[in-house]
Amino acid sequence: MFNSRIIVRRFTDQLTGADNLERSTKAAQAEIDEEHEMRERQRLELFFKSPENSVALQETIDKLTESAKPSMMQRIGISTKSTKTKTIEVLTDAVQGDFESLKASIDNLEKEWKAKHGRAAKTYGDIAETLSKAITRISEKVTTCSGFLEIIRTPRMRAKLADIYARMLGVAIIKSSAYALSRGYRDYKYRM
Repeated sequence: MFNSRIIVRRFTDQLTGADNLERSTKAAQAEIDEEHEMRERQRLELFFKSPENSVALQETIDKLTESAKPSMMQRIGISTKSTKTKTIEVLTDAVQGDFESLKASIDNLEKEWKAKHGRAAKTYGDIAETLSKAITRISEKVTTCSGFLEIIRTPRMRAKLADIYARMLGVAIIKSSAYALSRGYRDYKYRM
């Protein structure tokens, strides 16, 4: 299903629009793309706005909160927030707010990080690319699962997919936290 769209997309992208047939083919594909994008947006809104998803996200937050331990700096009395604590705060806000507020929170965290870590900003792109690739692979697997929702539309299936999304988010958080706490990253940071 998804592979056929990719093949059609490649074909229509290669058309130059030199004659009426090519132009009408490209126009028809543009209409199909708009319809598909609208259906996808509606489907995602259904996932993000349904109550089961908030429960799954809240369960992920609860698991993170349980595993969050105070850092060494916090134990000796220096007030700093760990990456995991900041992540929990952003996710908690996401449960109470909407998708746009979550996006704004993540963008603000990114800007703050870049402002505070100017010398590390060079490697920030590498870190972001590594995380992006990992999340993309996971997202592709989740997309395959979400394709089943178009066939089977039951609350149980939606709840299961919400759980998969929550797990995907948990894996992404764990990967980013692990990389930020890894020895190679710390060594690089302290060399600067």
